[in-house]
Amino acid sequence: MELEKILSEFGFSEREAKIYLAILSLPEATIAAIVRKCKEKRSTVYSVVKELVRKNFVSEVSKNKVLSYKAVEPSRILDAFEERSALFKSLLPLFSVYMEKEWVAPKVEFYEWIEGVKSMYNDILTSLEPVKAFLWTLVFPEEIKRYIYNSYYPVKVKNNVFSQTIVADSIKNKTLIKKEKDSLYKRDRRIVAGLSFPSDIIINMYGPNKIMLVAFANNRPFGVVISSIYFYETMVSMFDFLWKLGR
Repeated sequence: MELEKILSEFGFSEREAKIYLAILSLPEATIAAIVRKCKEKRSTVYSVVKELVRKNFVSEVSKNKVLSYKAVEPSRILDAFEERSALFKSLLPLFSVYMEKEWVAPKVEFYEWIEGVKSMYNDILTSLEPVKAFLWTLVFPEEIKRYIYNSYYPVKVKNNVFSQTIVADSIKNKTLIKKEKDSLYKRDRRIVAGLSFPSDIIINMYGPNKIMLVAFANNRPFGVVISSIYFYETMVSMFDFLWKLGR
C-alpha cells in the first residue's frame, strides 16, 4: 500500500505502518480487531502496538474495562518528525567536535570597526554551551554598550544562552558588578582576588570550538574568531580553574 511506503519513509517499520493504518481505520481498535484486520499473530500485534504507544503514535483507551487503541492524527506524526529535525539541526555544530579527529589547522576570521564587533557578538548567540569570558574592563565604547544592552542581551536571554565571566580585580569593576543583577542577563560574573590584566582585550569562549578576542584600542575596535577544538579546550580548562578561585 502506498501509505505504508510513505510511513516507512518517516521511520515506521513495515509492520508498524500496517498496524498504525489499521488502528486509524477501526472505530474500536482492540487487539482482537487489529489482529483480524492485519491478519498478524496476536503476539506480534501486541508487541508492535506497544512500540507505537511508546513512540506516541498510538494512545491507549480504556472503556468499560476494555482496552482499545487510538491512532494520533497523521499531522501529529509530521509535527513529531519536524521537531526531531529541528532538534537535530540545532545539534549539528556539536558534530564538528567529533569530526576533528586528526589535526586540523585553526580557522581564523578577522573583524574590525563597530559593525564587525557586532557580528562577532551575534555569533556568540548561536552557542550551545555556556559562554565563558575574560573581561579586563566593564567599560565599553558607548555604541557597543548600547548594542549589548538593547540588542545582544535581549536575544541572549530569549535564546537561553548563559554566560560566565571572570572580571579583572579593580575597584571600578567591583562597583559596576554591584550595580546590576546578573540573573536579568543570564550571566554570572566573578572576580579573582589579585587577578588583573594589563590589556584591554576581551576574550569569549563559546561552543563548540570558538574563541573570540576583541580589542577597543585607539578608537578602532577589531577582533578575531579562532575556530579550533584544541585551543578552545585549553582556554576553557584555564577558565574553569580560575573560576573556582573567584567570588
